[in-house]
Amino acid sequence: MPIILLEALPAAAQLRQEGIAVLAPSDAPARVLNIGLVNLMPDKPTTETQLARLLGAAPQVPRLSLFWPQGENSRRTPPEHLAFYEPIESADMRALDALIITGAPVEQKPFAEVRYWPQLAALYDAAREAGVPTLNICWAAMAALHHHRGLAKRMLAAKAFGVFDQAVREPAHALMQGMPATFPMPVSRHAHVPLKVLTGAGIAVLASSGETGASIAHDAENNATLLFDHIEYDAGTLLAEFLRDRQAARPPRRLPAWHWAVVRPCPGGRPRTCCSAIGWSRSSAGPRRAVRATCWTGCWHPASGRAAAPPWWRSPRLVPG
Repeated sequence: MPIILLEALPAAAQLRQEGIAVLAPSDAPARVLNIGLVNLMPDKPTTETQLARLLGAAPQVPRLSLFWPQGENSRRTPPEHLAFYEPIESADMRALDALIITGAPVEQKPFAEVRYWPQLAALYDAAREAGVPTLNICWAAMAALHHHRGLAKRMLAAKAFGVFDQAVREPAHALMQGMPATFPMPVSRHAHVPLKVLTGAGIAVLASSGETGASIAHDAENNATLLFDHIEYDAGTLLAEFLRDRQAARPPRRLPAWHWAVVRPCPGGRPRTCCSAIGWSRSSAGPRRAVRATCWTGCWHPASGRAAAPPWWRSPRLVPG
């Protein structure tokens, strides 16, 4: 199905180039799924494009509205791009069917020290009161748990970083229907909420990894889906993050050989550079070695002999409800 985006938004042109149907607001059909995106990431154009790409595969026609906490540090977003965004306070829950709140590079701060915490807390209250389901990604998942449940995030000894196999724990849950028993998920975070804390609070943990803990959970009482990891990441997102961390002398300083590899031209003598990254994923129970090679960008790769797209691009149930 198509997605409705502002015509001048760079994501609209990008998705059209990828073959995804994009409609202007003036061409919207009578019935659409109105989704608000609270984008807390520094690189807003990239994040909105990633999420719009996923929403464009939904069975309904979604219309995406963009919000941000005014004055927040958006150091990798051109100032003129922020004209596409409205302040958080202007989000009208009566006009929204669902709300997505992204992660933010503030995991190592206490919630009360995050400059826009009061606005975000008020947004959570408004969404709950209006019955608007929320999808909370990475830091936002921990923020939702802190606000609604009083649960504290716990810092990890080392950053969880890479692509990890997740095991489905609740296959009968609506959000897990159609999912394979295990699936790979990009992970990049400094904190977590332990599994036993989540289950002790009555929260359904839908998928988890033995190495990185809870990945997807659902808080039915607050109509909140909690995605601790990054279903939206592109093929090169983790690599770009690794290079930024290395330039800033932040660990991890070496790419773990067991999950992530190299940027190079597409193998097999193809005439264009279509393979931006090749990754090795493994079962969490297996040894740290290359057990499966998959091209994440959709080009042909000799390991599989066919085109392969990233599994997390095909999730049919990004937004609850």
